[in-house]
Amino acid sequence: MGWRRRVGDRAGFELSFSAGQRRAVGALLVCAIALCGWRLLSDRVTIPDPQPPRGDRFADLADRIDPNTAETADLATIPGLGSKRAQALVDWRTAARTRDGQATVFRRPEDLYKVRGIGPALVDQMRPYLIFPPPGATTTPTPP
Repeated sequence: MGWRRRVGDRAGFELSFSAGQRRAVGALLVCAIALCGWRLLSDRVTIPDPQPPRGDRFADLADRIDPNTAETADLATIPGLGSKRAQALVDWRTAARTRDGQATVFRRPEDLYKVRGIGPALVDQMRPYLIFPPPGATTTPTPP
């Protein structure tokens, strides 16, 4: 009648598989494993690790931007900054110049923390797109 095996201690419960059925189940398992392996190898999606050093919009910028002299439109092209934060940066720069009388408000990237909405993560993201004057140099403010 076929192959019978008693499973566990439960009386009356038997699994009965013929040799052909066992081969069919084995063949299905081999096909399923082969299909999963083929899908895994053929549909490889990878994310570069580490991330590329230049952002997607790096080519949009002709050169690095000095936040002491740049206009709102130029600052808004920096990835992650946006037009509202760029306007806040320009407003803070203008207020600092009238208050302190200094042409160079931002001497290093960390000086941007003073602007509302700009923190360490955003400064690290903007760092490749910014340039600051060398120590001791002054920048000429752009006319309003």
